Amino acid sequence: MEKLLVFHPGTTDFSLSRSYHSNVPDDKLFTTDFVANRLVEILKGLPTDGELSFLDWRGKNTEW
Repeated sequence: MEKLLVFHPGTTDFSLSRSYHSNVPDDKLFTTDFVANRLVEILKGLPTDGELSFLDWRGKNTEW
């Protein structure tokens, strides 16, 4: 069995999101390293239940 994950990384500090940075609190603007590490940790804990999960950077379910 497999797992399908849609991951929302939050606002990540890179060129495509620069125009949004001024509206994001400092503690909610994430480095690419932080986001990559969060994704790896989330993937380690996911069950292979054949279901779709849409998770945010905290590993919490979020609305699609």
